[in-house]
Amino acid sequence: MAQACCRAHKIDQTTSTNATVTSPCLSKGPMASIAQASSTATSTSHALVEPSGSTATMSVAQSAGASLGLSDTCDGALGWDPGRVREVLRTQKAAVTKWYKAELRRMQAEFRASAAADIAALRSALEATQDQADRLDVQKQLLLHQASLHCKAAASSSW
Repeated sequence: MAQACCRAHKIDQTTSTNATVTSPCLSKGPMASIAQASSTATSTSHALVEPSGSTATMSVAQSAGASLGLSDTCDGALGWDPGRVREVLRTQKAAVTKWYKAELRRMQAEFRASAAADIAALRSALEATQDQADRLDVQKQLLLHQASLHCKAAASSSW
């Protein structure tokens, strides 16, 4: 995978430990604290190949920042453009919020549909149970009537 940062760096994905950043584009600004925080952890990193041939690594969080458009905020030796970083983070926050709300609405709709189907199935089962109870009640009444007739017949024949 090759991406460009500041139009002068190539990014190759690797796995490494103790990720550090030496590129001026990645060692300044808000992403530098992420690089320092992840410098002691084992993580998937991206190797930066500078035009001079030296390499540096970029953490997954930084490469995610690059994929979010943060690589456009790099202006070479001057570091990050804070206005562009705020703009990208604001638009990404809006996009994530929009996606989250859409997912929430989708899951609620699925839940409602599932609940409606469950309620219909339970209602049907309840009606079937009530019908069965009614049939059993009728059979019980018939059996009681037959038993009383049998008892009366037995009592009258024993006289």
